[in-house]
Amino acid sequence: PPLPYPAACRPQAWSAASVVLLLRSLLGLDPHVAQRILRLRPVWPPPYPRLAVSGLRVAGERLSVSIDSGGVWIDEQPAAVDVEVVGAPRRERPPRFRAA
Repeated sequence: PPLPYPAACRPQAWSAASVVLLLRSLLGLDPHVAQRILRLRPVWPPPYPRLAVSGLRVAGERLSVSIDSGGVWIDEQPAAVDVEVVGAPRRERPPRFRAA
């Protein structure tokens, strides 16, 4: 008979890291630290309607990215890092205007 394994219902390290690996794969995150470049090579065309990831820490600053069928939108970008989009159209959001 099988032996009891008391920790079987506890979260395992591989399952906790799988979300990070999935995001890295879907976004195609490829950091080049020495050159201060972050390449995004997302799965294209996207197999999902929209993917938005916000609050990623890159060089101590926030990176927020959205991907949909229209392209890749960089909503927040660290000032000290160049973000390159490869294999998908990069779109720019119009500037937000604040009422005076």
